[in-house]
Parts: sequence; structure tokens; C-alpha cells
Amino acid sequence: MRIAVIADDLTGASDCGGQLVHYGLQVSVVLGRRETNPLPNEAVILNTDSRSLSGEEAYRTVQEACRQIRNEPFDVLYKKMDSTMRGNVGQEINAVYDVFAPDFVIIAPAYIGNGRQVIDGIHYVNGIKLHETEAAHDPKTPVQESRLVKLIGDQAQRKVGHLSRADLEQGTEHIAARMAAFKEQRIAYIVADSATEAHMETIVKHIAPLSYSVIWAGSSGLIRYLPQAYGLSRVHTEEALPRSEKPVLLVVGSVSPAGRRQLERVLQVAGVTGIEMDAVRVISGETVMEAELEKLRRLADDALGKNRHVVLFSSDKVEETRRAGQRFGFGPVEISNRISQALGQCAAELVTRHGLQHLFLTGGDTAHQVFQRLNLHEFRLLAEVENGIPLGKLSGEQDIFAVTKAGNFGSEAVMEKAVLKLQGGAL
Repeated sequence: MRIAVIADDLTGASDCGGQLVHYGLQVSVVLGRRETNPLPNEAVILNTDSRSLSGEEAYRTVQEACRQIRNEPFDVLYKKMDSTMRGNVGQEINAVYDVFAPDFVIIAPAYIGNGRQVIDGIHYVNGIKLHETEAAHDPKTPVQESRLVKLIGDQAQRKVGHLSRADLEQGTEHIAARMAAFKEQRIAYIVADSATEAHMETIVKHIAPLSYSVIWAGSSGLIRYLPQAYGLSRVHTEEALPRSEKPVLLVVGSVSPAGRRQLERVLQVAGVTGIEMDAVRVISGETVMEAELEKLRRLADDALGKNRHVVLFSSDKVEETRRAGQRFGFGPVEISNRISQALGQCAAELVTRHGLQHLFLTGGDTAHQVFQRLNLHEFRLLAEVENGIPLGKLSGEQDIFAVTKAGNFGSEAVMEKAVLKLQGGAL
């Protein structure tokens, strides 16, 4: 089985791939342009980094990624989307559809293990309608709609059908009849309810064998069911890293409430030094920003010199940072980009200067900046620390082991677990 995944964000690309390592696939997140064809048992994940682009830019970027792989021998194509529907979901589905022209795009963004459900076409996060959650206040890509047919239809400007829980629970013949009806009506985009894991399994189990060509679209929740539908079985994938006493650098760019609780917990661990980057200062002109970065370097150099783990994190003064950005003429996207660039620059310098080989990165933009500045080419996924939180090996000028995490994923202890795992410990 050869599978290609097109993701709009680096941590999303990685957590999606983490679901596939359990089936014995060689899973790689490509950090640059691919030069080789896929191996017979490989999953290749392309990160378009398009979540915060304009709709038109996102369409062109994803379209180009699709064209790169259009003539390669992939058996399955998966469009990875954010589990809280941030970004240009409709426009990016259009790009994939326009290049590959499948009969259907099956859209199921639920991720039951992380509290994301689609019930009667409405997207919920931990039982709360999507537009009433923190996703509505995302500084770069706020989501104001919970009705998925409308959300995707408005973005894509195309017809969207709905496969309900009742449809899924009526079995193969009914689902086949519904798909035939959609085909007759020329509706190619189908949103599927997913209130339980059984629903997600049903979607794949009953649609994959039909005669239609299908592109699957979802978060990391749906993709875990695809390998079994295409004949693969789960295998034991636990892989311990070599034991190491070298310190771990943790870089926290996310200001999500869940991520901040994780941060608070790891800062209480013995042997950990927290270093806060003042987000207001890094958007207050080059001179002020450089002074802030020099402070971070000095504090981090001292802690790493004492063999302490370092947590480099941005301040979470969101409203104060927004007002400061406005004074300098910056909108929400540019503010966020400048913060992630500063974190990425500082982290990359520390990795190079201290020869660090173990990283924990949370926040897709932050992880992207670190990888890019270190000139890394590939993130080969090896295992998961927790569900949706992969560990892998980065290939570039030097090999680095890393854990990446979407901001709002994981238990409160996930950062502690990552440090243990990166140093060769068992969970």
C-alpha cells in the first residue's frame, strides 16, 4: 500500500502520519521537494503550510503539491484537515478534486479520541459546538460555523452532501444507495457524521469497496481506519531511542489553554528551566526584538551549560500583543508569523551552538520555522508518545530526534512523557 497525504500544517502532517506507523508503513513527512518515487510500503506526507494563506493562495499551493504526485503510483490519497476546521478547508479540497477528478471526496474531520465529533452535520469539540469553542477565537484562522455542509459549501462554492448517522447505521446496501444518489445528483463532496469510532470505521469499511474513485479527507481520526480497509494489519511499533543524558529543548509556540496547562506542569519538573519570550517585544521593532532574543540566548546558554532541559515559550498576553501589533501596522497573521519566526530562530541557534539532538515542538508554525532554519529534509516517524503525538527522526546536516504536537492535543503530562521518551526511556 502506497499512501500520499497532503496536509496544511506541519504538526497536523506529523500527527496524521503517526497513525500509520502502527501498520508497518514507512512514514515520512517531506520537508522540501520530493526527489524519489514512493517505496512499495510507504506513506509520504506533504506539508503545504497553507492553513493561514488566503483562499486563492492555498488553492494554488495545494494544486501544485497535487501535480507533483499526480503521476506517481499511490494507492490512496488523503487530504489532511484540521480537526477544528481551521484554514482553507473548502478551497484546498477544490484543489485536490480539480487535479485528480475523483467520483467523491469523503469528508470526515471527527477525531473521537480527542473529543471531536460530527453529529447531524454539526461539528462538536468536547460536546460544544465548534463556533462556541476556542477555535472561534484563533488569532490567524477563526472558525465561526459549526454546520459542516454550510462551512465547506461556502468555502468551496460547490454542492456538499451529507451522510448521516442514520445512513451509516443502516448498513452496506443503504450506504451504497445513498452514494449512487449523490452520484446521480452530481454531488461529489460528502460530509459524513462520526459520533463514535464505530461510525468512522463504518465510513471506510462500506465506501472503500464500492466501485467509485475516492479521495478521503479528514483529521487524524479517519486515517487510522484506511490501512485495514486496504488489507494491512496492525503491527508492534514500539521503538526505544538510544539512552541519552543530553538535555532536551522544548519549544512552545501555542497559546491554547490545553497547551498552557501542559507547559505549567512541565515547568514544575526537576531539571527543567523555563525561558519566556515576550511576544510584545519581538513585534516592537528590530532593535527591541534583537535585545529580547539576546536575553533568551544568554539564559538558555546558561541552563544548557548546566545540562538542564530548556523550555522556550512565548508569552500568552494575546490581547496586549494584538494591540502592540496594531501600533506597528501588523494584522493577526503577521503577528503570529513574527512570533513563530523569532522562536524558530532562537531555537535553531541553540540546536546548532549546543549540538542538541532532542527536540519537542508544539505549534505547527513554530515547528515549521525550526525545521526550515535547520535545513532539515525529512521527518521519519517512528512511534507515538501519545495518540496523535508522534516521535521521529529528522534528517539533514545532523540527525535529530523530535516530538511534534498540535497545540491543543495531549494529556497534561505529555511534555514530561516526551522528555522521557526522547532520552531513551520507556513510557
